[in-house]
Amino acid sequence: MPDLGGRSIFLTAFVVPLPPHESFNKNEYAMLRLASMVPYIDDWVAFDGGYDVWCTSTEFLDLCAGDADEHAVLLCCFFLYAIAAQTIKTMKDAWVVIGRADPEGATTWVLSRDQNSSTQARLWDPNKGRVYELTGKAGQCPFKEVVMAFNHREVYVNLQKDLHPTSTSFNFEERDKWLPFYNDKFLREEHSITPVQERKLEYPPISWDDASNIEEEVKQMVRHMVEADWPFDSLPQWHPTKLRPCLQELEEYKTVAGVGGKKPELSPELEKLNRNNVIRGFPINCSYIDTESIVNEVLDTGIHKGVEQSVKFGLEVFVKPYVQGVFSVWVYFISISSVN
Repeated sequence: MPDLGGRSIFLTAFVVPLPPHESFNKNEYAMLRLASMVPYIDDWVAFDGGYDVWCTSTEFLDLCAGDADEHAVLLCCFFLYAIAAQTIKTMKDAWVVIGRADPEGATTWVLSRDQNSSTQARLWDPNKGRVYELTGKAGQCPFKEVVMAFNHREVYVNLQKDLHPTSTSFNFEERDKWLPFYNDKFLREEHSITPVQERKLEYPPISWDDASNIEEEVKQMVRHMVEADWPFDSLPQWHPTKLRPCLQELEEYKTVAGVGGKKPELSPELEKLNRNNVIRGFPINCSYIDTESIVNEVLDTGIHKGVEQSVKFGLEVFVKPYVQGVFSVWVYFISISSVN
């Protein structure tokens, strides 16, 4: 695969075990959360000419953006490190898988195989932060065809007639089902690949000041856009809300949801407002690329459209810094209409 320097790099050279940031090293779901929150940008947008370029995980985090390839490689590197360190004890190994998903088309995910089993496996979507158990009930998994799997040691091509993950055997020892790159006539030990990825990732200190600045920018722009689009003579009313604790709980839940984390209940603030009002709205979470894209996503909900002049609006924003310019942005925008 071509790298940023234009060189052709063998797939396995991109994968090495890498430690995740200490705030996301507790379990595989926290690692998935970190990888999925790095902004997603297709190569044809990031690089002129529509080239398919593969970045190392260091370059990926330095650029603070990448496509499915970079997200999958980073998550696989995290998993391999955690397996070796026994932070994750349920996984036997981890692989980057290339294939096709709906509606994305050609894409790259991560496969993990469970300990003491050649049949139990999970597919991880590192772009949207979701995981799918590969059992007979995994019909909702959008990954439709598994074409290839690789990690830092081996590359396998899927030879099976049915490429759907629920119909695919992931026992790579079955030579009639998987074609390995290395074999008895082409030994890995005699054709070693030098990794292009550094063995360690640098994580500069996070900036809560930057997070606070983003919060204020989003708040101001949402209010400005709502007021600019307001069809009545008097300005819309803004009701002071106390929804920040709710957003903080949702952020925490996102990193522990896969290991039995309890989903936050209805905010006491909303419960109180709900007694005498009709509340419309819901929390939105996304990676920070720029303020305008966040605001557009909030306004696209249409919460401020088709309302009476007497309606009030509530707005809360919480931004959590992750690593190297990666921010998780939560916005709760609601309309409050009195039942009286």
